[in-house]
Amino acid sequence: MFYQRVHREHPEFWEGIRDQTSVALGISAWGLMTGVAMVKSGLSVLEALLMTVIVYAGSAQLAAVPMISVRGREDQTSDNLMSRSAD
Repeated sequence: MFYQRVHREHPEFWEGIRDQTSVALGISAWGLMTGVAMVKSGLSVLEALLMTVIVYAGSAQLAAVPMISVRGREDQTSDNLMSRSAD
């Protein structure tokens, strides 16, 4: 809809672009930080993207990161213990 030339000719369109530019920079920085934290905690890039689409709350995503990383460490610990007991 906003790709139509008739909309871009209105001065309000460009005023909206200018107003949203500063907000978009902050949102982009928050998204990058959250994405890096999720991938570092053990999620794949696809899982991090899906979580961003499904969970519409950046604070909840960051609150889940420590729980996800603990889950990953517990899985590795239990795998190590099982492989040792099999020997």
